[in-house]
Amino acid sequence: MEVSAGVIIKNKDGQILGCKPFGKAGDRPSNYLDIPKGHIEPGESPIEAAIRETLEETGILLNDVKLIDLGRHSYIKGKDLHIFSCTYNAKLTRLECTTYFEVFDKKFPEVIDYEWVAPEDVNSKFFKSLLPILMELI
Repeated sequence: MEVSAGVIIKNKDGQILGCKPFGKAGDRPSNYLDIPKGHIEPGESPIEAAIRETLEETGILLNDVKLIDLGRHSYIKGKDLHIFSCTYNAKLTRLECTTYFEVFDKKFPEVIDYEWVAPEDVNSKFFKSLLPILMELI
């Protein structure tokens, strides 16, 4: 079973950081936000992967931030997510993704936008596959 790791980042107002992955305008449903997350590399612990993925996808360095381990959760067929949470008051305009996809010899950032989402709006904003985990944990 593949395991990825990620972080639910909340601000002081209890809003959750949503990351909008790369995609052509208009070809994605409105509930297309994700949390910073990704594959655990060989030799990496889940917390190390969560910190690395958050840095790559948002520019937020969580080394000195208290992360709460929320455990491993069933995500999609053949894949689980190990989730952590923290409080961090990031300014959206300062966030930047440093990992890229290559499409037709052009590079595109893995994450193209960010949004603070109120808990009551999670259902209409985040990936459907992520909703059971988010609803359980928030």
